[in-house]
Amino acid sequence: MSSLLSVRRVRMPVVLCALLSLWFAMSASGPTAFAAPLPGRDHTGYLISGGLPRSYAVHLPPGHATAAGLPVVLALHGRWQTGTGMRELTHLDKVADREGFAVVYPVSVFLGWSDSRGATWAAKLGVDDVGFIRDLIDRLTGTDHADAARVYAAGFSNGAVMTELLGCELADRLSGIAVVAGTMPEAMAPVCHPRRPLPVMIINGTQDPLVPYDGGASRADSSETPLLSVADTAAKWRTVDGCTGETVRSLPPVPGDRTATGVAAAVSCHGGTQVEVYTVTDGGHTWPGGKQYLPAALVGLTTTQFDASEALWGFFRSHAAG
Repeated sequence: MSSLLSVRRVRMPVVLCALLSLWFAMSASGPTAFAAPLPGRDHTGYLISGGLPRSYAVHLPPGHATAAGLPVVLALHGRWQTGTGMRELTHLDKVADREGFAVVYPVSVFLGWSDSRGATWAAKLGVDDVGFIRDLIDRLTGTDHADAARVYAAGFSNGAVMTELLGCELADRLSGIAVVAGTMPEAMAPVCHPRRPLPVMIINGTQDPLVPYDGGASRADSSETPLLSVADTAAKWRTVDGCTGETVRSLPPVPGDRTATGVAAAVSCHGGTQVEVYTVTDGGHTWPGGKQYLPAALVGLTTTQFDASEALWGFFRSHAAG
């Protein structure tokens, strides 16, 4: 009984923080929460998906008042994070302004994605986040006329695992995915049968304190389905894409940076696809080149050897749906 009470004492503050965060987010929206989005480079959109009101933030590059004709990067935040937090972590808006693509930040239900592992509140409530992203893509490419051949998904942590699921379920709607600090759940791999080969970028740190590089139970929540290792996740996608070769390189060291980064790129893949894996030795549960959102003692080191946002856009830019 004492151990059960201790677990409850640990979890209650976390749940309370999540509910308070949600309350503040809803309060900030006020009575216009479901009004039509205002025109402009930055706005919030709303739609009904699976019977639930869902929202997403849109950032457009200079010279564009709509997403018409633009490539789109869907950026999925991590658990207990928000779209705003993802925007601050990744600085994808800055890359988008220079390179001319739209960034869309979908918002999860209760600060977590239903990523197939059954651990988040969204999963326990039966939220269909794959359906939400499908509906969102329909809105962006149908109503907003974004380029349907250049829609990509990138995610961090829980958002990365969700992005793996999108790769499995929505490969016919996406032209590539990038996952940072997340791997494929063991239970997902046998039932992941994408409708077509898909370009995949994988970025992980060897000293990630939450998502074990070599696989196993997530240290964020031991009740979650165990995760594959980075190597096994990459092997799954290489099998999906029918890749037969690999090139390996190391990034130049950066003075004062205690990490080292190697890049393994699978070549000779079906349909011109590719699987590229960045291994950040001594890197943590972080976004390379991004904000050190918590002390390194808690989440590990953020490498400065490369910028994940720049790298994923360079990867995406070379791949469009045929």
